[in-house]
Amino acid sequence: MVGFKIETFKSQTEKLELLPARVIHTDKDRDLAILSTRPPQNSQNFRDQMSYIRDLTGYIKLPFAIKKAEILDKTVVFGCPQKYASSASAGIISHVNRDMTKVGGPRVGNGLYQTDAAINGGNSGGPLVNEQGEVIGVATLADQREEDRDERRTVVQNINFAIPNETIKEFFEEYLESLEDNWLLTNENQGFDSSCFEKLDQSGWKIGTEQLRKLNNWAIEHLLRATVERAEYQNKIQNKGPPKYIFIKSKSLCNADPRWKILKLVSKPKYDENKKDFKGDRNNDKKFDENKKPLFSKSEEIPDQLLLYEVNGKFIVEKLPILPEEIETFKAFNLRNQEDLGRGLISYFSGALK
Repeated sequence: MVGFKIETFKSQTEKLELLPARVIHTDKDRDLAILSTRPPQNSQNFRDQMSYIRDLTGYIKLPFAIKKAEILDKTVVFGCPQKYASSASAGIISHVNRDMTKVGGPRVGNGLYQTDAAINGGNSGGPLVNEQGEVIGVATLADQREEDRDERRTVVQNINFAIPNETIKEFFEEYLESLEDNWLLTNENQGFDSSCFEKLDQSGWKIGTEQLRKLNNWAIEHLLRATVERAEYQNKIQNKGPPKYIFIKSKSLCNADPRWKILKLVSKPKYDENKKDFKGDRNNDKKFDENKKPLFSKSEEIPDQLLLYEVNGKFIVEKLPILPEEIETFKAFNLRNQEDLGRGLISYFSGALK
């Protein structure tokens, strides 16, 4: 995931607002990406996401054309070239199957539409539409090479390119197929524990049942003991049997809903594996908070897979059955967290729906 801001403009000089955005899927070969955006959290006139963005940007939903574009078809490109908002340029389809290669470099597109409708910086990603207002492609680049002729330098003009909607549809279909991979596995709402690690291994957590038992022991003896209040640890871990887990494929989760933010938390004080406690003076060491609890550094990271032991502030065993749409926060771990113990650290992952 990549986080950034989308600038929106009312005119070349009047900026409207920055919209938070995330890249959720890319294809470098096709020069396409899917962005997810939402209104800023401090927005006062927020009603729903699409209404807000429509009001702010003048967003209009356009259908894909069913009929393929042909040479001499009239076209229009929309965009924000050089920050001139809501600009349109008209032209025709000059060719329907062009390949583009950078001079001395790799191919940057194939099967492209060529049009003489102007495409400049700020048009890229904008729709190329036909006379019926149907999308036939997405503006991508312009041939702006300079040529030397008879001791005169000339610039190529009106040779621009768009990605056909057939390519765009293929791109979306591949993305949607990637979301079909089930990201949440609950063992039929029973959760996974030490009595059924074979099922967890068969579900895709392929590190072997013996390694899973070692991971479970690490979680009980070190992670939970170090991060859960002593009374709660004794009541819910020691006295009520082994903890239960659910298995998530984190990247599939974030693809399905890019609002998820996953962090890795690593203890600032060192951890003594033998004493099963953090090192340092809890009263004076700045690596502990005012309640004498260890502080953790945080970094954004999306691992391939995680075992969740807590959902919405409660242990899995307290929450079963768990529906995917009910999950708003979680705590989890994987093999990498266990390996941090060898460096004298306690770590885990946390996720929150933003």
